Amino acid sequence: MWSLSVIVYCLVVMMNSADGNSRSALNYDICDQHLCVGLGSSPAKDCIEDKSCLVLLSVHIYDTQEWQSHYVLSAITRTSSDSHTSKYYSMAFSEDTTMGDDLVTDCYVTSDGKPRLSTSYNVGKSNDMNEEFRISLHSIKTSQNNGVVTCEWKSHRNRTHDGRTFDLKLKYHILLAVGELNSDDGQKSYHDLKLATSEAVSLLQVGAIGTSDPIYFIKIHGSLMVIAWIGTVSLGIVFARYFKTTWMSSELCGVKIWFAFHRSLMVISVVLMIIAQICIFYYVGEYRIGWHQIFGSIAFTLALLNPIGALLRPHPDAPNRWIFNWGHWFGGNVGHITAIIAIFLATTLKLADLPKPFLWTVISFVIFYVIVHLILQFHTFFMQNRKTHDIAMQDMSNSGDDHPIGSDGPGSGFRRFILGIYGIGLLAFVVALVSLIILPKDTLNKMAIT
Repeated sequence: MWSLSVIVYCLVVMMNSADGNSRSALNYDICDQHLCVGLGSSPAKDCIEDKSCLVLLSVHIYDTQEWQSHYVLSAITRTSSDSHTSKYYSMAFSEDTTMGDDLVTDCYVTSDGKPRLSTSYNVGKSNDMNEEFRISLHSIKTSQNNGVVTCEWKSHRNRTHDGRTFDLKLKYHILLAVGELNSDDGQKSYHDLKLATSEAVSLLQVGAIGTSDPIYFIKIHGSLMVIAWIGTVSLGIVFARYFKTTWMSSELCGVKIWFAFHRSLMVISVVLMIIAQICIFYYVGEYRIGWHQIFGSIAFTLALLNPIGALLRPHPDAPNRWIFNWGHWFGGNVGHITAIIAIFLATTLKLADLPKPFLWTVISFVIFYVIVHLILQFHTFFMQNRKTHDIAMQDMSNSGDDHPIGSDGPGSGFRRFILGIYGIGLLAFVVALVSLIILPKDTLNKMAIT
């Protein structure tokens, strides 16, 4: 009869340059003889091959009668010497690659560097402390030396929760997660980084194990929101605001040119936003409260309500038409502003992991956007000699319009020229921002150096 024991090492190093040497100095050669799972600052990268792991999980199984039905798990965490944040480093056994119904072992590191071991259970997308698992752990050892914190424990082979038994001799997906502890209650906050093994693994396996984290859903979410709010929405607003008296002698799909573009761009925008929302909810699994989420939700809600209101708009000659005109204008602009704020706030999200140039690019876009609007606003005012003509939403058809089909309004050539510059500028900002979202930081750094 064979018996098993498992040693798990979680080696955590900081993501700053000072810790880069520490990462490479870790003993990655152990993965030649042990099962290893690594978590780096970019879950999509193979941090074991690059020797840049934040968390390194190594499993060693040996045949000894002494530990016939027990496992040994070791966790080593490393935090920077100037960090005063309490953190957790967790590993879990799961039947799938997502959080929910998982057996978790946690290595907590408080702000004073003192480690402690605990157990918990993932119930859906929430994590509950569970002392029932704690009693199944023994031979617990924790230590701290020069910023390296070690947690080591042994566990019984079979561990049960509410009638469900985890037989660690079977194959499970291994999940790793890193996050902060709430300063108020000491509970785990939502993880900053996570990953799961691509396949269920036997702890008898040896070598680096492939991991899976669909972080590309975050990148798709961010990219589509940038394309929508900074690209198509920004362009659609300009068409509706300043181009009602341009291309007056032409139609597209039976409607005025400005309206055809405005409608098409806004429909495209809403479709992109819906896809983006589906991606982020699929990845996160639930709605989490934060300033980015709050402003983003306001923007998304207004983006859905505005086209619905447009479908229900009254006849142009209706006495209450002005309510729709101003409501549509107000909802669209507030939605756009809150969306840009949400994009700014995305730079504070650890999960997004956006580089610093992203923030400065968004600031540059805002300056460019304001300048273009000021130019077109003053031009419209001086050409038509009234302030609000371009603000009120006019009739969407050819009938009943103040400007019948014929020659273009005054200054149309200048507006088209500004539109060309504006369109090229928006395209440049969208390409730059999407590139900053999608491309790894290492690639961006190499591009900056060259």
